[in-house]
Amino acid sequence: DYGNAFNAIFPQLAKQYDAPLYPFFLEGVVTDGSLMLPDNIHPNAKGVSRVVEGLSPLVEAALKDNKEAVLEK
Repeated sequence: DYGNAFNAIFPQLAKQYDAPLYPFFLEGVVTDGSLMLPDNIHPNAKGVSRVVEGLSPLVEAALKDNKEAVLEK
């Protein structure tokens, strides 16, 4: 219950601040033991690479949008 209540704030914040939302950055990583450290909480190097692959399009788009906004000024 706590997790559901807590996680519900992120879509609201993304909408409020017109920000992209990447719902769960460990998607496809946390369930694959070969991508996780022995603590099963943190990704290993391969898992981090997978996270970066997922987040890269959002970061690239944000940087592009920011560059265009700066150039317009």
